Parts: sequence; structure tokens; C-alpha cells
Amino acid sequence: MKLFVTKLPALNPAGRKGTVVFNSGGPGNEAASMPGKLVTGSDMFGTALKDMRSDYDLIGLDLRGTGLSSRLDCSIEVTDTTLEDPKQAKRQETKDNAALARKCFESDAAMVKSLNLQTGSRDLDTLREALEEEKISYYGVSWGTALGVQYRSMFPGRVDRMVLDSVMPTVFDFTTISDADADIREANYERFLQFIAAGAAGYQLGDTPTEVNGRLLRLRDDLDALPLKTDLGLATGRTTVTNLMAAPEMAWERSAAWLSSLSAGIVPPAMKNPIDFETPPGGDDPDQTAGTKTLTLPAQVAYVCNDADGPRDFESAWSIYQRRLTGHPALGTRSQSADFYCIDWPEKTSGYTPRAVTTSTPLQLVGHRDEYVTAYRFAVDTQHLIGGDLLTVDDPIHAGAYTNKCASGALLAYFTTGTPSNMECAAEPIAALT
Repeated sequence: MKLFVTKLPALNPAGRKGTVVFNSGGPGNEAASMPGKLVTGSDMFGTALKDMRSDYDLIGLDLRGTGLSSRLDCSIEVTDTTLEDPKQAKRQETKDNAALARKCFESDAAMVKSLNLQTGSRDLDTLREALEEEKISYYGVSWGTALGVQYRSMFPGRVDRMVLDSVMPTVFDFTTISDADADIREANYERFLQFIAAGAAGYQLGDTPTEVNGRLLRLRDDLDALPLKTDLGLATGRTTVTNLMAAPEMAWERSAAWLSSLSAGIVPPAMKNPIDFETPPGGDDPDQTAGTKTLTLPAQVAYVCNDADGPRDFESAWSIYQRRLTGHPALGTRSQSADFYCIDWPEKTSGYTPRAVTTSTPLQLVGHRDEYVTAYRFAVDTQHLIGGDLLTVDDPIHAGAYTNKCASGALLAYFTTGTPSNMECAAEPIAALT
């Protein structure tokens, strides 16, 4: 087993406080590039945390199965068939994925089984030993927060400072995550309807939230049947309207104006980004409905299915998914649908076991009040279960504390002094959305 590691040494060796190991979540994302991105501001990273390098060695670790570390090497060829019935299409997709999982288990069962939080924590501690550090500090985001909690639970005496941004739920269950995502999106949409109704004279979409909702749902159906097209042939249809309905608060003004324009039969001139449009049709022969494609098992699936609770058979997963769509009629299709990840997964090999422990420095949690992927309440629940201080950012940016000047300043102070923060930080304006 080979683990790929990058290291940026502290710039102030005389004042060196220790080592910070980074994990970028996923699971399955590479993390070796994180230290470099952090100090250069690349890949949307701000530079507010670059001064961490003054007193710390910054370490990027690609966990086993990810990045440039030892990886799985198994794939299968499956029939690529277009099925119009959504349930049958999803059933075929999950059947293919289950066949791939079985083949990977057969080819290297030990490797597949080892992709889990507990083994990842032991790899992290092996890295600590190799670095000859008595303790390590840690910065994890998204799934990386679960890795941090698991490591802290297993090796509390070897943890110094730990930041966990966009915290996973205390029970590792992707149905819980998907349900929370759908709840937050629908609640955000209801507030968006109120915003549009309050500006009714300008947007002309209705005088009440109920009227606005009816108008937008009709618009979505109308554009699904007869999309508006630009001179470039890009189509504004059902997906376009749904994406605008799901806009975060910082983009409400723009999204409301664009919905108003689409309702009048006009494609907004500023709507230039391809993600604002439907996926354009490909150049394949429309009569060609079958071919082959190669499936390769991503580390993400193994890391999830070896640890997570949730449905393991198709009918249960489909029932949960349909219940979510029924309960969230406006934006249910925009929420995560991770219920199907682990259908017919051969076995669960580990488990997430967060617990309250005592470490030399208090834990710093970070939650984003309006984000979808990992609900703010997950950070609150984690704080109640294992302790720590909770820094709250009033934005929807998943794992984005480093993009917020207030939050990144608090985190830099934490790594400098060891004192965590319970403060609340306002959202940063995003010029691209105004």
C-alpha cells in the first residue's frame, strides 16, 4: 500500500507550531494539492489562510484508493441503453453498478474492504508516525469532517488543533443527507417566492407566494414542452427554470429577473453560461439506443458503502426517492439522491463511531447556515454529541469557510492561538451573481 503525500514546510522554522494535514472530502477527492491551493489562492481558494504556512508544515494526503496513492484497478463493460421509463433506467444503472462492485470485490476484496473511515484514520496516524510528530493538526471539509471526527475518536491523544468545515451527520446515512438537502432547498424556495411577491410590480410573476409558485410551475411545464432557444441553439427548458427556482439568497435578484424575462418569452441577454441552459443534444444517431460503456468503481462508492447506513435494495431506495419527490414538489429533483449508492453492495466493513473525547485543544466546527449538501443542523448535532465550538457562516457555500474573510480570519486565529470561535460571520457578496 502506497500513500502519496505532499509537504510545504513552515516558513518560520523557529516559531513552528506543528503540522496540519488536509482532507478535501468527497469521499475520494485527492488532497495532495490542497496545501498548494491554500497558499496560492488557486481553484477558488482565498489567500486568507496562506499565513498558516508561517508556523505550520502543510501536508496533503491522498488516502488509499484516491489521487496518486494505491488505487483500485477494476472495471466492466456494460450495455449503454436509453430507457424512457425512469424507474427502469435507474434499476439498470444500479444493476450495472452492483455487478461492478462484485467484480471489484472478487479481484481485490482486501483493498475494497479497506476503503473506510476507520482504516483511513489508521492511515492518517501512520502518516503522523512517519512525520515523527507526537500530535498533528487537521483541516477537513465535507466527508473529510467525518474522517477527522473518526480519527479524533480513535486517537484523541494524537490530535492538536482540528477544523471541520461543513460537518457530516452524526449518523452516516446518505438518506438523511438527501432528505436534509431537499428540506433546505424547499424552504429556501418558499422564501424566494416571498421575495418575488414582495417585488411583484417589478417581476410581474404574481402578488402572493402562491400565485408566484403557480406561475413558475406553469412556466417550467411550458418550457419543457416548448423550450426557448438562443441564436446559438441553446435551449432554456425545464432544467433552466428549476435551477433558477433553486437559487441561493445571494442570487435571488438576478434569478427573479431572469424568470420574469423567460415568463415573457424572452431569453435574458446576460444568460450566457452553458449551465444556465438544458444540456444540448449530442450528435449521435437518435435511433442508436444501445452501445457499450466502461464502468470503473470510484473510491467514493467504496468509502460510502463500507461505512454508511441506508437502503441496500432497489425497491427500498426507489420508495424513499419517490417519497422525497412527493414531499418536495418544486425542487425534489434538485436534491441529492444518494439512496441508490449502495444497492446490492456486498458488505458493510466498518462504521462511523463519533464520540466525545478530550484533546489538548478544543475542536473548531464550522457550519454554513444556508447550505444544502451538509445541513447546518449536522454541525449543531455534532457539537452536542462530541463538543467543540461552532463558527457559523451565513452563506450557502459548502466547505467554503476559506472564501469568507471573517471566517478565515477566525480559523487563522485558531491555528495561531488555539482558541476556537463561536462567532457568526455574514456572507460575502459574490460579484458574479449580482
